[in-house]
Amino acid sequence: MVGGKTKYKLFAANGVSSDGSKPVCAFFQSEEGCRNGAKCKFRHEKVSEAQASLEQADASSIISSETDDSSEEDVTVSDLRRLVSKRSAKSAKKEVKDQPSKKKARRGTNSSPFANQSQQNKETTEEKDSNPFLPPNVKTTTVSDKVQLKGTPEGPQTKNRSNTKQVKAKSVKNPKKEFTTTPKASNLSPTHNGISSFALNLGLPVSNFSIPGVDKDQALVKLNVDITDPKRLVPSQTPEGRKWAELVKLTRDDPRFERMFSYEEKDENWINAKSYGDWCKNIPHAIAIDCEMCATKCPETGKINPKALCRLSVVNAVNPADVLIDTLVKPDWPVIDYRTWVNGIKKEHLENVQFTFEHAQSFMKALCSQETVIIGHALNNDLEALKMEHYCVVDSSLILKVKDEETRCPSLKDSTKQLLDQEMPKTHDSVNDARVSLSLMEFYLQQAGKVNPIIPTPKEKATQKLFIHRIPRFVKENHLVEMVQQYTNIIPTSIEDIEFNGNTGKTHVLFSSEGHASLAFNTIKAQAKPDKTGRLQKKIFMRNNEYIQVRQMSKPRPSADEKDGSISGQESK
Repeated sequence: MVGGKTKYKLFAANGVSSDGSKPVCAFFQSEEGCRNGAKCKFRHEKVSEAQASLEQADASSIISSETDDSSEEDVTVSDLRRLVSKRSAKSAKKEVKDQPSKKKARRGTNSSPFANQSQQNKETTEEKDSNPFLPPNVKTTTVSDKVQLKGTPEGPQTKNRSNTKQVKAKSVKNPKKEFTTTPKASNLSPTHNGISSFALNLGLPVSNFSIPGVDKDQALVKLNVDITDPKRLVPSQTPEGRKWAELVKLTRDDPRFERMFSYEEKDENWINAKSYGDWCKNIPHAIAIDCEMCATKCPETGKINPKALCRLSVVNAVNPADVLIDTLVKPDWPVIDYRTWVNGIKKEHLENVQFTFEHAQSFMKALCSQETVIIGHALNNDLEALKMEHYCVVDSSLILKVKDEETRCPSLKDSTKQLLDQEMPKTHDSVNDARVSLSLMEFYLQQAGKVNPIIPTPKEKATQKLFIHRIPRFVKENHLVEMVQQYTNIIPTSIEDIEFNGNTGKTHVLFSSEGHASLAFNTIKAQAKPDKTGRLQKKIFMRNNEYIQVRQMSKPRPSADEKDGSISGQESK
């Protein structure tokens, strides 16, 4: 072949026949005719077989692209005619052979990319080895389509034939099996691998899919045949993992680890990380996480979930500035307590969130292998919120110790203040909490474990607070602080964010001591009445005749006379 097109070249010994005229064109004598037309260097004239035989001596050398270019054997006009006839027969045979391929390509274009069993039985070896799954809106291309793209059906057939062989060879040698279809949330099953590539999270919210007839669990079983017990597995495959290996062991060696990470209430909705392999070599192998939770209630069974995931934050442990994900999460059940005073999340923040709990699990499965080191503070709570069973963890609440109390976990706030000399914000921010827990463990490594035990800050007693409820939406926190000062002449130390549910909200006002809280309540000039729990509360009216309730946090203590009367009553019985 020359230039990708079939060409036939005829050469005469002297360029002219014995009588001085041009030699007869052998192709012109065939039914197909000469393709060169007027440009042909030979004579276009119908001659008889006898005349043609006389010209054999003049046609001394004929070379075709269908023969070896290095061949210099003489070919007669009769031989050339037979060659032309043979070429025409091959061309007709090739066109007939291509027809079923065209029909098959048309069927593949209009049908689902997921072939049923009968179609799979009809596939050729090459088609089975090629990728059967394509992204949406991409036209299915079969092997025959690839061949026909090289030239039109009327074009040279020899090149198509050679290209077909190349396609077959590539298909068998390098089969491609890539799943690039965007998952569908409706088909998501926690027992299946939700995401095949970490890059899928770039289009959040992600969604999952399952392929008909493919049992992905079977592949996972094969992967886990000879895997070490995940409860004892130590990260060893990557430098990032090996860096944290000793702290992983130290976390597990703590006597509280077995109880905290036992996952006793695990059900079919829990997930596990896959074993380490080529699929995860290019993603982070050490991460720090923190989750925010709220309380939800199942409308059908009435079951309450006190650790429902409502925010997920994950940072890269190698580069903490790299936030892998930070998203609000839509709880599955209706929220009964947003815990705004802890996490800053309110009802309106979650109303239009599309990222679901299933999305969060799919993200974690795509990000984590069994050797991924997860770093955090009180990680058992975060993993329980995610319903993820994982044992390759570094938990700062178990590694750092409390002074004189070996069985007590230090708070993240106290640890950060005393070891890093940093103040934690009042409202929890999960990205900040994940980074701080990572910084604490980095500091621990730098000091080779020689860090001072944490001195716990005395916890605020409930009796240092007053509970205020029935707060209208137009009332702000500063209004309540001013009201307390106006009615009691006592300045509170702080006030929690108002948590609204419907048209009214609630909050707590904190005082410097239990005595100050009690004095503030007693100074309010209003009648104290017990609520349903027996705790006293008072009404404070507003200018629009609405009122709020201010309530003590504990029931009133019985007086000495009441105690004596109770004892006397018992003795009289």
